[in-house]
Amino acid sequence: PPGAWVFAQEPPAAHDPARAGSILDAAGWVPGADGIRVKNGLKAKIELCTTTRQVREDTLALVASWLRDVGIEAIPNAVDASNIFAAYNESTATTPCALSRGNFDLAEHAFTSSIDPLGNFFSYHSSQFNPIGVNNASIKDPQIDAALDAVRMSVDFAVIKNAMAEFQKVYVEKTVEIPLY
Repeated sequence: PPGAWVFAQEPPAAHDPARAGSILDAAGWVPGADGIRVKNGLKAKIELCTTTRQVREDTLALVASWLRDVGIEAIPNAVDASNIFAAYNESTATTPCALSRGNFDLAEHAFTSSIDPLGNFFSYHSSQFNPIGVNNASIKDPQIDAALDAVRMSVDFAVIKNAMAEFQKVYVEKTVEIPLY
């Protein structure tokens, strides 16, 4: 959060459909007859999960239209909050859009970043996948792990601040999540 003592300003992500199209082209995803990209016979199609709150459904409809603009078919799936937020031991592999099970392509939900730098360890370190942790997005990145290990292993404020700056830089550069405001 901007008010946190470890906050490091990073440039915001840009909405650039032309660049997205170029990246997809370079990766071999070519537009099909219907405008949806295809690679090796596989259509670019993803499921978008959220809760049934109207603002969330409206937001996913907007995101789906942006994805369609670059040739990705997005299927919005609004589910009851008891499904999307079901704990690992209270859900199964077939619970629709369960964050704890990772059975989704993209999930939109409210989340508040921890003001405590160590709180990020539990949300983003690869050792914290369910059922032992809350890394619901299954983030696995050696740079993120290294930065968060430095936070976890130090009591030196300067070390922690520098490690959190590195974490935030990688988080933005690799588009770990896309915060919506």
